[in-house]
Amino acid sequence: MSLYHRIIVPMDDSLAAHAGLRAAIDLAQDQQAALKIIAVVDEASEGYSGGELGWIPPAEMNSEMESGARQLLQEAEQRAVAAGLSPESELIVAPDGHVARHIGAAATAWQADLIVLGTHGRHGFSRWLLGSTTENLLRGLAIALHIVPCTQAESART
Repeated sequence: MSLYHRIIVPMDDSLAAHAGLRAAIDLAQDQQAALKIIAVVDEASEGYSGGELGWIPPAEMNSEMESGARQLLQEAEQRAVAAGLSPESELIVAPDGHVARHIGAAATAWQADLIVLGTHGRHGFSRWLLGSTTENLLRGLAIALHIVPCTQAESART
C-alpha cells in the first residue's frame, strides 16, 4: 500500500533543489506515485545591477529567468524519465514574489499529497535575511512536506 500518490517537487538551479529532485524521484519510484516538477519564476525583482553586466531591465531579466526555468524543467523531466517515471511539469510565474504561496497553490490545485523540498539548512541571521520558502510552506499548508537537507557530500555528487 502506498502512502503517497501525488508528489510535487519545486525546482530552481540550487544544489538543494537538485537534492530534493533526487529524493522525489526515489520516493515516486518507491511509492509508484505520480510526480510533478514545478519551477517558480520570481518576477518581483527590480532589475539587476552589479558586476560586469550592469543594469538589466526587469522585463529582459524575467525573460531570461523564464528561459532558464524552462531548460531546468526539461532537464529535471529527463532525469525522472531516465528513472522510469512519466512526470508532469509546470512553469509558474510569480509576479508578486511570493514563491512559497505559488508552490502551495500549485500543490493544492494538483491535489498533491506530498511536497518534496531541498533546503540549504540556513539558520540564524542568514535565514532571517534571505527568507525561507520551506518555513513559509510549513506554516498553514495542509500537505505533507518531505524536507531534504543539502549536505556538502551531496553537493559534491551533483
